[in-house]
Amino acid sequence: MEMPGKKILLIDGHGIAFRAFYAIPELNAPDGTPTNALVGFFNMFAKVRHDRRPDEIYAAFDMKEPTFRHQLYPEYKATRRPTPEEFKIQVPLLHEMLPLLGVHIMERPSVEADDLIGSAAVQFASRGDEVLILTSDKDIMQVLRPGVKILRPGKGVSSFEEYDVPHFTEKYGFPPDTMVDYLALMGDSIDNIPGVPGVGEKTASKLLQSYGSIEGILEHAGELKPALQKKMSEHGAQAVANRKLTRLKCDEDLSEFISKEAAVDLEAFGAFCARLGMKKAAESFGAAAEKKKSPAGNPPAEAARPSPVSTGDDFGEAVPPAAAIPLDTILCAPRIALDLEESGAPVPYTIKEETLQSRRVILAAPDGSWWQGTLAELAPRLDELLDNRVVCLDAKALCYLMERPRLGGLWDVKTAWYLLHPDLESYDISKEIGLELSPGRALRLLAIARSMEEKIAAQDMTRVMNEIDLPLIPSLVDMERRGIRLDREKMLALSRELERQLNAITEKVYEAAGCEINLNSPKQIGELLFEKLGLPVVKKTKTGYSTDVSVLEQLREICGARCEIPGQLLEYRELQKMASGFVHPLLSAAGEDGLIHSTFESLTTGTGRLSSRDPNMQNLPAYSGWGQRIRECLIPSRPGHCFAAADYSQIELRVLAHLSGDPQLIEIFKSDRDIHTETAAMIFGLPADAVTKELRRSAKTVSFGLIYGMSVFGLASRLGTDRNTAFQIMDAYFAALPGVREYMETSKKKSLEVGYTSTLFGRRRPMDEIATGNQTKDHQKRVAINAPIQGTAADITKIAMNKVAAHFAGRDVAMVLQVHDSIVCECPQDRAEQTAMELGQVMESAVQLSVPLKTERTVGTSLATV
Repeated sequence: MEMPGKKILLIDGHGIAFRAFYAIPELNAPDGTPTNALVGFFNMFAKVRHDRRPDEIYAAFDMKEPTFRHQLYPEYKATRRPTPEEFKIQVPLLHEMLPLLGVHIMERPSVEADDLIGSAAVQFASRGDEVLILTSDKDIMQVLRPGVKILRPGKGVSSFEEYDVPHFTEKYGFPPDTMVDYLALMGDSIDNIPGVPGVGEKTASKLLQSYGSIEGILEHAGELKPALQKKMSEHGAQAVANRKLTRLKCDEDLSEFISKEAAVDLEAFGAFCARLGMKKAAESFGAAAEKKKSPAGNPPAEAARPSPVSTGDDFGEAVPPAAAIPLDTILCAPRIALDLEESGAPVPYTIKEETLQSRRVILAAPDGSWWQGTLAELAPRLDELLDNRVVCLDAKALCYLMERPRLGGLWDVKTAWYLLHPDLESYDISKEIGLELSPGRALRLLAIARSMEEKIAAQDMTRVMNEIDLPLIPSLVDMERRGIRLDREKMLALSRELERQLNAITEKVYEAAGCEINLNSPKQIGELLFEKLGLPVVKKTKTGYSTDVSVLEQLREICGARCEIPGQLLEYRELQKMASGFVHPLLSAAGEDGLIHSTFESLTTGTGRLSSRDPNMQNLPAYSGWGQRIRECLIPSRPGHCFAAADYSQIELRVLAHLSGDPQLIEIFKSDRDIHTETAAMIFGLPADAVTKELRRSAKTVSFGLIYGMSVFGLASRLGTDRNTAFQIMDAYFAALPGVREYMETSKKKSLEVGYTSTLFGRRRPMDEIATGNQTKDHQKRVAINAPIQGTAADITKIAMNKVAAHFAGRDVAMVLQVHDSIVCECPQDRAEQTAMELGQVMESAVQLSVPLKTERTVGTSLATV
């Protein structure tokens, strides 16, 4: 009997690391070492490893030595921009990390990584193995064949598009081996390969679909349009020569790599992560739990996912599968489970018929009967189905497969799990229902839903589930689909300007220092400032000199014009943050159509707030300087449209007034007086008209600091004063607003007694799940104060979003962004002011508190003005 082939995963090491570097904002280890490429690479690796379960994994890297392509064409890759230093630093660390994860590293002098990957794909496939290549490089598409698939990262580091021969041929219009000619015709600006002028992707594709190869095009040159005929005549020979550069060399001997043993070393990986501050990576790979080695293909049972706190959930027994029945019959069932086949493909912003044809779905009824078919078969009856009570695993994923997302009677298990366990986001519900689509899995889904529904009702959270979280799902899908447009040319110009300024600062520092150093290395910066230049040591850490922002700011004040390096380093860090944290990720996130489709998560924060990722559109830089210029590049998705926004004013303090019932606080908001001026007047014993901007700012710090459970020490640090003064200020605040003190003390006591916090609408946050790991009672007390306030504010914003969606339904107005307390819509320019007014009115009337809700409304043609 012939043994089945192995599953082989091949990784384009440099390519994936570089993509991760630009997809993940700036991250640093405790010693300041950049880690964003490492973290992003690991996240992609871990997801693919978990989803695909390979038996062997290989990562290929380029080396510095020239290759045969440089001999054929000396200008090969000559125009590539210098690799960022903060990326270079991480490459040796990547080489250190991968073997600990059971990955074989392939690299050879004078051989490109693409050639090693091509050789491995061909050789493994020829012996009957199943090969998957993780790469974003089009060059490698040419090795697609039976037994070889390619996984290309999509947006961010968590979505992928899978290519096999049929999918490639459908997308490009020619077979994979013709990719060599395609690349040769177009050329490659990154590798400095000159193509035929004026021949881009569309033209190259049409030519190859018609004539099959470069030679075929040249033979039929007389059939081309005159301009293209001339170009092919003049540059056709160059295109033929280019194939020697674009064709992969797939006959490298790989025995030295394949013969090596590779095993996961979880203990060493845990130590590696601890050193670099990559705690989540260690936990998600099981390093903290499994202190032993295991083969790459046989990971410990929990090595691929985190180990959450035990919840004690008992979901009961599922009804065993009975007979298959027709679709007409099962649609009459009192409740139906809809189980959808999972797909590794990226989120479909447009729905394709082939997607509906290929995705299998199972419907199951409480009596065990079931129906199986495709989404295409179910689509004509979907409205009828959604009029029923329908349980699904992931309502958001299902809504993405609808032309017009609709919730109907959908009841979502993922949302229910989150509602019951908001701080255990790492839980994998597939452990409860199984991985493979089957009638039994669908029936298990019904049993889990029934159990969860009972638990939610017992905890008085049915309203939160049915009126807040579930109705929001279609709106999130609509927001993500629409997206926000990036003015690519403006952003590229900004990127070039940042690079010029960074290079200029670097040269100034080199000149002043008298040597070249790595400006991203805290160790080298510390040695320069405190040893070579002899500047006073402000602060030390366990690992050496501190060079954080506060230290550099103090040194800038101390040195003045005598030494400009501290100020230059502060400016360098700010510019570097803008480039690596915002400009590069936004450019990477924009699709070919210029649209950025951020993902808005409603199931990830303990308080119920929405979050945004890939990219994070809730964390754009402030409205000043570079931040303003970055925001100017983010514009409405459609011409003739603009943004209309409304932002809740001081919503958390208004929630505090309502929850605490403090009469003074309520009166200030009801009379529409400035809350921070009035608070300052009470704290410092002054009339309101005598409060200065500085005192108002201090009062604002006190108010928000106390909401977040800030200690006297923390308040002193924020105010820049001593602890005794901070204590006196805090005491004066509570003396002026005794209802607030009483509310905070009661909240802490009650939450510790009952074991959870609760928002005004009933959303709970279990204290035992907050207190996992090294969390302390002090942390629980801070959460007891903050979670009800922040959670209630988040609930109000979600309720407002649901009402905004209903208010503008059927009109040319759509939500495109939500940033905690604000909602941004896209609308026709001639309706901007009216839209902003209506948006604010809907938000202000979303719920009734003991104090009025108030919004600030703005309109603009970019995110710089809203």
